[in-house]
Amino acid sequence: MTNQIQLIDIFTKNRQIFFYFVNSCNATYRRGHDLEYYRQIIEMHRTKKDLNYLLDDNMIYALLHKTLEKWNMNQQGAKLASVDTIQKSILSERHNLVKLYNYQLHCLNKKQVFSEVLPMISNVFHNLKIMASQSKLVGVSKALHFLLPDLVTPVDNKYTLFFFKKSSGKNKEFNTFEDVFIKTYRITDSLLLKENDFDGKHWNTSIPKLIDNAIIGFYKFTEVNSLETVLSMMETLIRLDLDEKYFLRKLLEDHYRKLPIRQKTKKQILLQKAKQAGITVSEEEIKAEMAKRKQV
Repeated sequence: MTNQIQLIDIFTKNRQIFFYFVNSCNATYRRGHDLEYYRQIIEMHRTKKDLNYLLDDNMIYALLHKTLEKWNMNQQGAKLASVDTIQKSILSERHNLVKLYNYQLHCLNKKQVFSEVLPMISNVFHNLKIMASQSKLVGVSKALHFLLPDLVTPVDNKYTLFFFKKSSGKNKEFNTFEDVFIKTYRITDSLLLKENDFDGKHWNTSIPKLIDNAIIGFYKFTEVNSLETVLSMMETLIRLDLDEKYFLRKLLEDHYRKLPIRQKTKKQILLQKAKQAGITVSEEEIKAEMAKRKQV
């Protein structure tokens, strides 16, 4: 292990730790309309097994739009395009999408990834008009997952992109999407993920979504547990030599420094404990207590 290893490489190192976080996400993640609408889309795929059929059904576009809304694509500066605009752009890429529908992430080989799939996905990515706002990476990736659930993993700013370095330059959004796609292919290949690894329950709907679930599960686990707790748990699931333990700690320390709501979470815990004890504490007292604990 070298310092070039990313944290995502650690929690996808073997099937045991991977599925620990997959199952953690599936047991605790959201259960509202965002899941309900998404599962309706997946059910249409599993029932019809024909993208041409789905693309001829106007209901899929309205459902896709509603699901994107529930997946936070119409808030905090993000603005969805109209259903009509989304539908027209999808149909303009019908030929490529139907061809891509024949590929599944767990059935790909390296040649297919680079010579066949990525060139087609590049065309689709650049031509889909999912977002009315400027940034398109997250919205297009989620729409592609809804259209190609067995091939494309949805990209999320909070979870997915936390573990990936965003590309720069003219084609930065597709280059970032491409990096994520290649990584998900490699994870699938190294873990030998197959169709029988997902049971279709809750969020476990496909192999690409299993990978997304592992990312979410790990991120959320670190939100509520200390570095030492996470390190101890991971060491029970992965066989590590001394050098690997050293680099794992360094990666986790870096992760905790970057974790955006960690300090907020600790503050909320302290406030809750103070309230339960009937104690009123000031902002300065909270800061002093957090500094005293020196919890990463």
